Amino acid sequence: MKVWHNREQLTEVTHFRAYLNTISRNLAIDQLRKKVFTVENEEYLLDYFSVEHDLPSATPEYKELEQLLHQAVDNLPPQMQQVFRLSRFEGLTHAEIADRMNITKVTSKSYMVRALTSIRTYLARYQYEPLLAWVFFMAQ
Repeated sequence: MKVWHNREQLTEVTHFRAYLNTISRNLAIDQLRKKVFTVENEEYLLDYFSVEHDLPSATPEYKELEQLLHQAVDNLPPQMQQVFRLSRFEGLTHAEIADRMNITKVTSKSYMVRALTSIRTYLARYQYEPLLAWVFFMAQ
């Protein structure tokens, strides 16, 4: 409806798909602000994001997954291990990794892609593959 109401402005839009994605994202964010961030939910949100709230890293499942991740990384060839650890555990960029390891930036990216593929395969054996993105996010 928003596109239709603003159709006169569409002549200025050069990339309609990007325009549509931006409108959709902004509308979704607006809805979340209206529904989630209300006065009624304020106490719940403050409690949820408080320091005392249990961290996922304290759960046995997380510890098991973390152990499996480290086992998967330990099974990688040494260069891939180092690239993965520098990227995910130390937060270095590919340029920084390349400088530190005396390799090219492209090689660093290639090692990372291969490492992630290998780790996904390893974790899939334990049916943890859907949680892989979460683990990599937490490791950063």
